[in-house]
Amino acid sequence: MFLSRPIICLSLALSLGACAHAPKQSSDVEPAVKEAPASEATEPAPNIEALQAACDAEDLDACHSAAEVYRDGNGAAQDLPLAVGLFDGACQAGHLVSCNDLGMLHVRGVAPEGRALLVTACEGGYGTACANLGYIYHNGVGVAADADTARLRYDQGCELDGGRTCTALGLILLSEDDVLIARDPAGGVAALGRGCDTGEARACLALGLYHAKGAEAGTPDLPAAAPLFQKACGESGECNELGEGFSRPTAESMIKPTFPQGAKTAGIREAKFKVLVFVDETGNVVAATVVEGSSTYTHSVAAALEQWTFKPATLDGEPLPWVMEQAFVFRLE
Repeated sequence: MFLSRPIICLSLALSLGACAHAPKQSSDVEPAVKEAPASEATEPAPNIEALQAACDAEDLDACHSAAEVYRDGNGAAQDLPLAVGLFDGACQAGHLVSCNDLGMLHVRGVAPEGRALLVTACEGGYGTACANLGYIYHNGVGVAADADTARLRYDQGCELDGGRTCTALGLILLSEDDVLIARDPAGGVAALGRGCDTGEARACLALGLYHAKGAEAGTPDLPAAAPLFQKACGESGECNELGEGFSRPTAESMIKPTFPQGAKTAGIREAKFKVLVFVDETGNVVAATVVEGSSTYTHSVAAALEQWTFKPATLDGEPLPWVMEQAFVFRLE
């Protein structure tokens, strides 16, 4: 269900062009945000009687939750008119999330006055409503598509919420395929940076890939990319925030570098060497940058890396480029 979250594009097949404007042919719009797959564990259905009683006692959060129950049919029979009434009552009492959700029923053709409610929630400081307005004007859902209004509302949502809205905005602004909103690399990088700084792992990943693929210059910048990949995976390094649909690259063939003749001649018996490795969507090493070690070992390591192959990283079923640090220890036996 998409109504409480921004429905803007957050596709991380990560061509950095996956968020192009595509006008909708129906007001019954499917969510464009691609969530990380949820855990298989399901929460128990809400107690609608308890929620209704709390709502009658003027608990606006309970009114909103009861409206969600009737909207979704989870915990009671679906009743959209009743959901609209509960959302409307909470919204009029100042519950901005309810204003947003009632507004988004407009997208499904249930509440035609929805855009005005989204404006109320957005101007009241609820960033998700701003993001939803951006999506509506970006995709011409019930209105004429309008690039300036879409960009304005996306920007507002990013400023208020960070996270997913900034990530989606960043991908839109970096896209070469969007036919409505003009490409803005500086704005895209700034939006992804804000999304990353506010804890959205996929923003860190998208920004890392942007640098790994060469940004605007076309030359991979692995030292800039690597910290962003690490941030996407969190302090634990487990990458849990990327979702259960993520898997790291796994080695299929790793040739050990040979000990350089120059080091042997110099009497060196042991040395350490670290390199950043960029593995593309096919599992091949396409770039590498030395971060520690003598240039004596560079040729040997490069020759070995050319022969390495991986099963590529994946995200939500799609192959994903990846940057990782690889350490080598040279020992003369």
